[in-house]
Amino acid sequence: MRAVSVPVTATSGISGFVFPGDQVDILITHRLAGNADNSHEAAETVLHNVRVIAVDQKLDSKNGEALVAHTATLEVTPKQSEIIAVATEIGKLSLSLRSLATAPSEVSADGSAVDARGTYTLDSEVSPLLQSPGGSGTNGVTVIRGTGTKSG
Repeated sequence: MRAVSVPVTATSGISGFVFPGDQVDILITHRLAGNADNSHEAAETVLHNVRVIAVDQKLDSKNGEALVAHTATLEVTPKQSEIIAVATEIGKLSLSLRSLATAPSEVSADGSAVDARGTYTLDSEVSPLLQSPGGSGTNGVTVIRGTGTKSG
């Protein structure tokens, strides 16, 4: 196992609610390839169920107030450390705090935890005003031949 630190903000670090021993998912938000007029944002979960081993949050000695953490240190495999290194360069990382109780949909028939890979969300799923990448929208051409139509 390896220890890798990731940058966090008040928002991406769940407002200080992440503590050593917690399990988190790591999400990346990044811009999809495209021209300047047709670029889209996407978010995807790149790692699931990663253990937090440290956060740099501490109390301010003057006022006794908590200072927001700037890094979270995670316990990962060598391959996961490579994924985090690349993801940090591609876009913005966020942590998603996992519940202490495993949801029934996350447990397989044999009782082991299911690792849901390949989850992502496109900006067009968040706002219907955005056209999905490669999808048809109002900027298409409609060809009418006889009684049938074909959009393209």
